Amino acid sequence: MAYRIPTRLFSFFVLFSFVAFNACKKADNPPNADGAYIRFINTSPTLGTYNIYFDDKIVNTMAVPFGGTVSYKPYVAGSYSVKYTTATNPESILTKQISLASKKIYSLYLVDKDDKLDALLVTDDASATSTTKAFVKFINLSPDAPALGLDIAQGASLFTNKTYKTGTEFVEVDAKAYTFEIMDSGSGTLKASLPELTLAAGRYYTIIARGMINPGPNDQGFGAQSIINQ
Repeated sequence: MAYRIPTRLFSFFVLFSFVAFNACKKADNPPNADGAYIRFINTSPTLGTYNIYFDDKIVNTMAVPFGGTVSYKPYVAGSYSVKYTTATNPESILTKQISLASKKIYSLYLVDKDDKLDALLVTDDASATSTTKAFVKFINLSPDAPALGLDIAQGASLFTNKTYKTGTEFVEVDAKAYTFEIMDSGSGTLKASLPELTLAAGRYYTIIARGMINPGPNDQGFGAQSIINQ
């Protein structure tokens, strides 16, 4: 059975931050229980790779490709500027102002392409825990996809009718291996699948629909991706 523990997850992130990150913005203050955490994911459906600057400090060690992620990093709550550049040119191709709230956890997705390139900030509410259940959420980040849903193969429908740039909160499922299917909510046709994804008890997973249904020569095709939140 899941139960609410608002501070336990943050305690984990604070401890992990001291060991793994040892850095925090706003005058490089150490992370604390009142801070925020954010990770960065590239779902822009192109062949490009990108550098990411958070208040003018680069956060990636290598240019981030399609589907690539930069792990959670701790920051003091407040307003920040996020800049994206290509791997070969320091000029900004997108600059976005975002605000991080105290004791919140976020994912920032690079979405769409060309003149529609944007950054989408999503809150990850991972404040429940369980010794027998895992937690799953779904987000549709395919620019030309219809409304989509997420099913368990030969099982339950977890989510339906998620249009572009919309997603769900986490729901609990039994901790075991699944084949997940991304479905067209209108026609009921299968669009992509994630076979034999093993979910561990107490862990959080985001399943992303990304890429182009009708890709051009320089686009990434449609597919599914899973990323572990913690």
